[in-house]
Amino acid sequence: PVAGREGEWADLVPAASSKRVLVIGGGPAGMEVARVAAERGHNVTLLERSGRLGGQVNIAASAPGRSEFGEIARYLEGQLRRLKVDVRLNTEATLDLVAREAADAVVIATGSTPHLPQIPGAEGGNVLTARQVLETDVAVGERVVVVDTQGLMQGCDVANYLSKQGKDVEIVTGMPYVGENIQAGVWRHLYEELLRQGVTMSPLTGVSAIGESTVSTFSAVYAEARRVIEGVDTVVFASGGEADDQLFRALQGSVADLHAIGDCVQPRTVEAAVYEGHKLGRLL
Repeated sequence: PVAGREGEWADLVPAASSKRVLVIGGGPAGMEVARVAAERGHNVTLLERSGRLGGQVNIAASAPGRSEFGEIARYLEGQLRRLKVDVRLNTEATLDLVAREAADAVVIATGSTPHLPQIPGAEGGNVLTARQVLETDVAVGERVVVVDTQGLMQGCDVANYLSKQGKDVEIVTGMPYVGENIQAGVWRHLYEELLRQGVTMSPLTGVSAIGESTVSTFSAVYAEARRVIEGVDTVVFASGGEADDQLFRALQGSVADLHAIGDCVQPRTVEAAVYEGHKLGRLL
């Protein structure tokens, strides 16, 4: 995050006095604020509910051809070990636990939860999110429809992941083309790979309903043009996330120096998460 901001952000300045800083969430935002705060001399504790640091970086790194993405988490984890940050995995941050820690500053970096559009049938048993598919061993049927509402890597990643398993995959998106918001250099390679694997692309297509084995679609250009995709075993939504800010809201008023960073403010990119973590670490 310092690159291009050297005039604004010189070397880290030691804190005037050491504080007890409690960071909740071990994704890139939480790890970076913990790193910078510890570098400046603060006593930092980081709580992570899962058994692994990295957050959504780990999900992205599990997609085909993206293992290098995991270097973000590996680097930051190594830095936290070097700085002797008190990292507690498999630890759920409750209100009581936060109170017992009695930290001078509390940073909420709890990330986001998957978003499901309000479409009839979206809560059905045959519907999954891209995060579930990439992060867990959840069962996925042979005929899969990926509904991509963002045009980012997640939709293409999950389609690539499933097609490499031999699944019959179709990507449906309301955008002019699949992966519209992916950087051109990455998009071209990924698009070619999806086509080689036989993934069907259905741009300018919205979803109106999901049945037990059907996906009802409509044209984003001609409203009267409708199609029902039949024989569908699994529907996978790549539709971004919703800020997980419940803990932040619950702590407001009871913690004097309380901050929120990363996706728990608004789901964005990993670059934005690391930037916010770094910036706050300099201010604590």
